Amino acid sequence: MGITVTRKVGNAVRRNRIKRLTREWFRASALDLGSLDLVLIAKRDIPSRLGLPELRTGLEPALRKLSEAD
Repeated sequence: MGITVTRKVGNAVRRNRIKRLTREWFRASALDLGSLDLVLIAKRDIPSRLGLPELRTGLEPALRKLSEAD
C-alpha cells in the first residue's frame, strides 16, 4: 500500500495522522482485501476531525466497487 498526503492537506501533524489512520485501517482490513496493490492519495477536503470510522466509511464502498469490477 502506498499513501500520499501532500502539504496542501495540512501541517505535518495532520498529514501523519491521516497516514497512521490509513495504515491502521489497512491492517484491520488486510485479510478481507486479499491480494492487491493499493495507492491512496489524500484529498484536500478531508475533515479535520477524521477518525477511523469516518475513514472506513469513505474507503470501504470504493473498494467494494473495485472488487465488483473484477
